Amino acid sequence: MGLRMPTYFGAAPGPRSGSNVNCLLDERNIVKFKLNLIIKENDIYNVIPNGLKLMNNVLSMSIFFMYDIRWLQNKGYNMITITVPVKFEGKDGFLISNFLICCWENHCDPILTGREELGWCKLYAEIYSDVRKDHIYLTAICESFKFIEIQAYGFQTSTSSCCNAQAEGIINLKYFPKTGSYTDYDAKYYTFTPQTCFKTNTIQQRIGLCHVKCLAPSQLHTPTQHHIISFLSKIINEHENVKIEMHNCKGGGNLSETRIVV
Repeated sequence: MGLRMPTYFGAAPGPRSGSNVNCLLDERNIVKFKLNLIIKENDIYNVIPNGLKLMNNVLSMSIFFMYDIRWLQNKGYNMITITVPVKFEGKDGFLISNFLICCWENHCDPILTGREELGWCKLYAEIYSDVRKDHIYLTAICESFKFIEIQAYGFQTSTSSCCNAQAEGIINLKYFPKTGSYTDYDAKYYTFTPQTCFKTNTIQQRIGLCHVKCLAPSQLHTPTQHHIISFLSKIINEHENVKIEMHNCKGGGNLSETRIVV
């Protein structure tokens, strides 16, 4: 087992420790929604770090509702990821990857372990789904402010995907500030989670349409996330009649194959 603060209580349980160290596959149940949005390239350049090259202007948003997770004693949590396709060129060659602009989860432990061990840029939000007749409503809330609203409808069973991606995995910029000098850092490097980590079997796939809104908060609404959500609201704004996929899946890895890339 590895250590996390507070270290003096001993090794810390988690998704990549104890009996989960070699658990590359579990039997979690997942309901996943995914949609693609066309954005203006100039709007997204400001958040693409040095070393990454934007491949196109397609922004992907995925919403996960996960249950029966082994390392959480069969409890679950929800997650939203926002990515754009990039090319990373390093000493060992290049990667065609999805850059994780931001990720929200509604459970403290996955956030802590994901930030510290994987370098994923995870933040906290409440994430909900609500089924009303033939519509599915997906929402994300920060400090009581609803900043993502998705109204999905018209789902039909499908065997093809409207959100195909050729990425090799997910790339993140891991950053930890240095105590006493907060403009400096203790850690700053890219981490790469290969696509092979996401081992799921799709039981059912459906495609529908959705209405997407990302709302801009004030600093009063979201004191620590307003700069992030406000930026995303400008590039996402509001879209209608967007194709959305819904997958019912089983399985999932612990992402222990994540590595540093330079």
